[in-house]
Amino acid sequence: MFPQTRTVDEAKAAAKYTLEKMSGYTVKYPVAVDVESKYILDYLSVQDLTNVVNAFCDTIAAAGYTPIVYSDYSKFTNEMDTNQIKYDLWRDMVRTDIIRDVRSGSAQIRTCKRDQRKCLPGIHI
Repeated sequence: MFPQTRTVDEAKAAAKYTLEKMSGYTVKYPVAVDVESKYILDYLSVQDLTNVVNAFCDTIAAAGYTPIVYSDYSKFTNEMDTNQIKYDLWRDMVRTDIIRDVRSGSAQIRTCKRDQRKCLPGIHI
């Protein structure tokens, strides 16, 4: 889901919309919220964005699915407080020579995108 949500209530509504669209399908993979939109990043504080991300993920989790937060290193480290996000992070990374831990919290980076040059750990194509 690539939400354009600026409030907790909008994030919950976006998550409910996502759940409606998933209805009737067997979903075995995590449900990702893509946090890259300038529309929200330019508007929200770190705390507000963290709250929006958690609201989306909490709603997905309450429905019995596994949420995951998708973004890049810069946004994980500068735009949101990942120590307050209890869900796994899916880091957008197409450069294999830059691998950094984005936080020391309990959730972990689970996977990255496939690079043109090689397959990254966590992705099996």
